[in-house]
Amino acid sequence: GTVGRLRPGQRHLKKEAKAEMSDPRSHDWYTRPTNVGDRRGAGGVVARVEAGRVLVALVKERELGAQYYVLPKGGLEIGESVDEGALREIHEEAGLTALEKLVSLGSRERLEFKKRYWQESHYNLYYTEQVEGEILDKENHFDFGWFLIDDLPPMFWDDERALIEEFRDAIRELATKRAGETVREDPA
Repeated sequence: GTVGRLRPGQRHLKKEAKAEMSDPRSHDWYTRPTNVGDRRGAGGVVARVEAGRVLVALVKERELGAQYYVLPKGGLEIGESVDEGALREIHEEAGLTALEKLVSLGSRERLEFKKRYWQESHYNLYYTEQVEGEILDKENHFDFGWFLIDDLPPMFWDDERALIEEFRDAIRELATKRAGETVREDPA
C-alpha cells in the first residue's frame, strides 16, 4: 500500500526543508509571506578609523550560527524613535555608547529570522572612537568585533552586506573626515 510512502514531490519538499534547517541562509528572506505581521526596527553601521583604515562594528547572534556576523539592530520599542532604537540596539548588542550620528542610510526590508515578522529596519551611520564595549544582551549575542570595511567577514544577511557595500565610499569619506585622518585604501 501507500501508507508511510511519500510521493516524489513530498520527498523533494522534505529535502528542501531539511536543507533549510541545516543552512538557514538557503531560505528566501526577501520575499514577503502573506501570513506575517509588520515590525519596524533600527540599527546602525558603526565606523571608526585606525591608522587611516575604516573599520565597522559587527556582532554575532547565537541563533544565526558561529560563522556569521550581522549589523547591530533590532525591533523598535513602543514610542521609541528610529534614532533612540538604533542607539539602544547598538548599546545592547555591541556595548558601544560613545556614538555620533553622521547620516541616515535608509531602510531595508526582509523576513526576520524566526519568520514571525516582515521587518523594515532603518539604519544610521555612526562614528565612534570607542574600541571596546560590553555586550549587554548576552542571551542573544556572544561576540563583537571590528572589521576592515574592505574585508568583511561572512555575514548572514545579504541586505546588510549590500548596505555596507552600497555606501562603502560614503562611509569611508564621512568617517575619515570626522576622524581628521587621511584614508588609507588597502589593495584589493
